[in-house]
Amino acid sequence: MAKVRPLQQKRGWAYSTAVGIVKPLLLAGTRRNWIDGEKIPATGGCVVAVNHISHIDPLTLAWLLYDHGRLVRYMAKQALFEVPVLKRIVK
Repeated sequence: MAKVRPLQQKRGWAYSTAVGIVKPLLLAGTRRNWIDGEKIPATGGCVVAVNHISHIDPLTLAWLLYDHGRLVRYMAKQALFEVPVLKRIVK
């Protein structure tokens, strides 16, 4: 499956590390069929809202956006910042 659009933003060390760890795990553990990814705007801000049924769905959403030239930023609920280990990861 070829990329629809190349990544246009510069990714930092955190993205490079996450992509290197998470993407191979997702490749091995999931099946994907990206539909309508070309509708994601190439530049500028956008909000992608999805309902997810598993804990891995936010990672697959990030993969979809990454493969279509975008870096994902998440909005997180306050409860995630109250757990010390998660707080460091989420920040």
